[in-house]
Amino acid sequence: MRSIRVLAAMIAAGLVSVAVAQQQQQQGIVQGKPAPEWNITSARGMQTSAKLADYRGRWVVLDFWGFWCPPCVGRSIPAWMTFAEKHKDQNQHFAIITVHETNRGVTTPEQLEPKLAQLTKSKWNGKELPFPVIFDVTNKTVAAYRVNAYPTAVLIDPAGNVAAVEVGAGDVIEKRLAAELVKLQPAKKADEATVAADAPKEPVKAEKPKEAAPAAGSTEKSANGEKKTDEKSE
Repeated sequence: MRSIRVLAAMIAAGLVSVAVAQQQQQQGIVQGKPAPEWNITSARGMQTSAKLADYRGRWVVLDFWGFWCPPCVGRSIPAWMTFAEKHKDQNQHFAIITVHETNRGVTTPEQLEPKLAQLTKSKWNGKELPFPVIFDVTNKTVAAYRVNAYPTAVLIDPAGNVAAVEVGAGDVIEKRLAAELVKLQPAKKADEATVAADAPKEPVKAEKPKEAAPAAGSTEKSANGEKKTDEKSE
């Protein structure tokens, strides 16, 4: 009886794994496989000629969003702002790039600017959007990543492969990236320690101890070696 339950559990787990794999294949992106190349028709904060391969060696977050999307502007974008600020000392290890939806009248950086100004005041506590924004009026990028809901975030590893996909304003990818950055911290600190060890050191000056004022009635030597005694005034 127990063996039957174990077998049933194994079959169920296998079916779940197959279902997940099929869903990923339907989405067009599979974890561990190369991330699709993006297409850029215009951009804010980056060159239109930029390629995903330009970011090889770094973790990349692609955040698909729209100015009209409450979860995007109220949760996803602010969360990535906070993340970037918290991990700014490791920004050489990751990049956050946003892809703006182009089917609702905003297809260029110029058209997005007034929306961003409004969001900065109303949603982002005066903070300006610090991330590059990709626009693709051909929708090739959205199609390649099979985006059908906003926000959608895709985490790409330093080798250019898909590491995780998250639909909705969650924190799965945020936690995953934070964990990956933690793994890089020891090496970073070790390098800094090596640089510090190799740097020329200035001689440490010995600090001269301060002399305490002699107490009344105490005896001390004068400059010529004679003893003199402080007497209390009557």
